[in-house]
This record gives sequence, structure tokens and C-alpha cells, in this order.
Amino acid sequence: YRPGAVTGRLAADPSYWAGHPVETVRFWPALDAMLRSRTGVVCLETGPGQGLSTVARRHPTVRSGRNAVVSLLPPRAGTAEMDRTSVAAALTAVRERGAVLSGRPGR
Repeated sequence: YRPGAVTGRLAADPSYWAGHPVETVRFWPALDAMLRSRTGVVCLETGPGQGLSTVARRHPTVRSGRNAVVSLLPPRAGTAEMDRTSVAAALTAVRERGAVLSGRPGR
């Protein structure tokens, strides 16, 4: 909803969260603020479809290979097996980019 990091103070402000349903989402400026000065960032889209990751793949640092975008689910709804295959491929892609994933968090 805004470019820049969400500070602890902002995250604790109820008005910040209350504004989400009615305020303009500034995805590109926020993405640019996160990616332009960093290398090795892996953006993981966890929701259905690939709308945000499609936009994120256009960022110059992603196109140049400095940063990456991975989608957890397939672009279209499918079978449970397709979802499992897509999640496994996404986790492999994230690991290949240097992320360390712990076994089964929360279990």
C-alpha cells in the first residue's frame, strides 16, 4: 500500500490496517523500493494465479537475474496433483536460489 518498509510502529498502528480495504495499492513502487538496491531477493507468490508475479517479473532487477520471482501455484486451477507438483517445483526453485527452508514449520 506504500513504498518502503513497514516499520514496527506502522505495523502496530490500527489505522494502517484499517485503510487497506479502501486505499490504493502501490504495488510497483513498493516492489521497486524493495528490489532496486538488493540482490538475491526471491519473491514468492503464494496466492492463486500469477497476477502479481507476472508484474514482478517485469522489474529490471528480475529481468537481469539479480532477483527472482517464484509462483507457488500453477497459473490456472487444476487437480490436487498439479498443485502438489507446482509447490514442489517452487520449493526447489527457492532452494536453488539459496533459501534455507526448515522441515515442516508449525507442526
